Amino acid sequence: MLDIIALAITAAFFAASIAYVHACDRL
Repeated sequence: MLDIIALAITAAFFAASIAYVHACDRL
């Protein structure tokens, strides 16, 4: 169960970092 939670947190952080880079790129 903890593996799935850790994987979800990692995926969310990765997606957030990509979205952050795209947002900065637009500005």
